[in-house]
Amino acid sequence: MRINFLLPHLKLSGGIHVVIKFAEELSKRGHDVIVATENKRWTRYIQNLFNNHPLLSKGSNVRILRVKNFSDLPDADIWVADSWKVAEKLYVINTHGAKFQHIQHDERMYHGNPADVERVFRLPLKKFVNATWLYEIFKKEFNQETEILFNAIDCDLFSPNKRDRKDNDTDIRVLVLHHDYGWKGTKEGADIVRKLQKIYPNIKLILYGTRMKKIDMPCDEYHYNAVGEKLARIFANSDIYLGCSIDDSRPIAHRWAMASCSALAIYDNVSVADYATDREMALIAKKGDTEDLSNKLEELIAHPDLRKKIADNALKFVRSLPTWEKLTDKLESIFKEAILNK
Repeated sequence: MRINFLLPHLKLSGGIHVVIKFAEELSKRGHDVIVATENKRWTRYIQNLFNNHPLLSKGSNVRILRVKNFSDLPDADIWVADSWKVAEKLYVINTHGAKFQHIQHDERMYHGNPADVERVFRLPLKKFVNATWLYEIFKKEFNQETEILFNAIDCDLFSPNKRDRKDNDTDIRVLVLHHDYGWKGTKEGADIVRKLQKIYPNIKLILYGTRMKKIDMPCDEYHYNAVGEKLARIFANSDIYLGCSIDDSRPIAHRWAMASCSALAIYDNVSVADYATDREMALIAKKGDTEDLSNKLEELIAHPDLRKKIADNALKFVRSLPTWEKLTDKLESIFKEAILNK
């Protein structure tokens, strides 16, 4: 199959990571795969010569292309749009191929005018979603059946085996995503950790992110644009992951932490039921209740046995989830069926 994945951008993010991973898995099976984004600047011609991206594996056969318009791409059997704005553009492209929309969030919430997003959601594109709550939204609100395709975790990359701290290191490292979206909760999460540092001086606030090279938020460490092995070591060397986002669809970082044996303190966000049970695989606070989230974090800090239990249970669970290979089996079948039924 010839497959075109259309992205809104190529910045480092969880959503982009998922698309590129699927693209690579499909490419390994002999499919001709392009990952494309629109770029009006003339420099796109130079960038296209190198076919590289931080998330692309060395020697990958996936082609990264920047085009003036998505319609400039060579035709394909399968077209996949990621984000509502890209889906709107895909809908009007003249192609013999099947058109899909990959939905990784209810974009009416934060990513566009709700009426505009809803109009695109109603377009007759084949859809697959990454979480149960999105499946329910499309079934109840739009009377559409969608495929659920959970994103996976590379448990060879994200693993407690990547931990390399010394045995006499008694610090408790709390990892928090640094992001400029307010609903990601970075400021609130960092404030929680800094307040607890006054009670527990061995806590370290570790921030990581891809949005800003330099930040003015006080912390003990900040890691910018970490990917691959470097990112895996940051997670493996953290004791607790503090998930401050209130509305992530299916946050991949939470499961990176689980696979790294880092205990989770998170909000009861829209998708948490898909991957965590309270007091078994995470301590889950009421959505948006910073005091409750602070209490959950403090409980993990103060009780190492509980912290170990939560982390161990989560590690066992995340290792039982379908792999990228299994999920790609499903996606490949969906694509082949769409071609047959077109």
